Amino acid sequence: MDATRLDQFGRWSGWIRYDGRELQVDETTTFGLKDRSWGIRPVGESYSGGAPLAEFQAVHFNWVPIHWEDECSLAGWFEDAEGHQWHTDQGVLPVYPDRQSIPGTNDPAARTWQGTVEHRLTMIPGTRRASAGVITMHDRSGESLEITLEPVMVHRMKGLGYQHPEWGHGKWQGELAIAGESWADADLDPLALENLHIQQVVVARCGDKVGHGVLEQMHIGPSTSHGFADWFDGAK
Repeated sequence: MDATRLDQFGRWSGWIRYDGRELQVDETTTFGLKDRSWGIRPVGESYSGGAPLAEFQAVHFNWVPIHWEDECSLAGWFEDAEGHQWHTDQGVLPVYPDRQSIPGTNDPAARTWQGTVEHRLTMIPGTRRASAGVITMHDRSGESLEITLEPVMVHRMKGLGYQHPEWGHGKWQGELAIAGESWADADLDPLALENLHIQQVVVARCGDKVGHGVLEQMHIGPSTSHGFADWFDGAK
């Protein structure tokens, strides 16, 4: 993907109002994550330039940002059907008490890792959603970081428009267009294309450290590393 991506850690404060209800958000108890990207991405309106793909390739995407007490870690990777990781994002950042303490755009204390992300994700039978997992970040320097993940809450990315036939993520609807829909999570087909892209809030553990963050998953196609034999089969 020809894109520039920013993953930002912080805390949320304010309120969310919906359907006559209000949820207060307290920054002393609420971690925040912001994911922002610019450029050409395989979502939204089609890009007409260049030669077409001969065939659609399997894609397996995982994204794991974690808030720890003294630092934040990020691991993200794309794999093909054979388990080859053709792109990874790995990094560790210190936590600062306030915005003024951040040393600048380029933080000398930040560590960007280059290497593979080893993973063991236990899938819920009949789905492509993890019930538990262990990931190990590896840097080419030899340093590694093993993180155990415990999912506690699921968020469907279809609520943001991903894979929606009309309100797809990144589609232009005009200057002002508002719509909504709701569904019961228990009634969804977990293997339907529009339900495969998910995020889960997780409790993370690394040695004696406890953190909180997100496990994002999108698994389309077969995978030797995850044990999927076909395009939309579920875990055994």
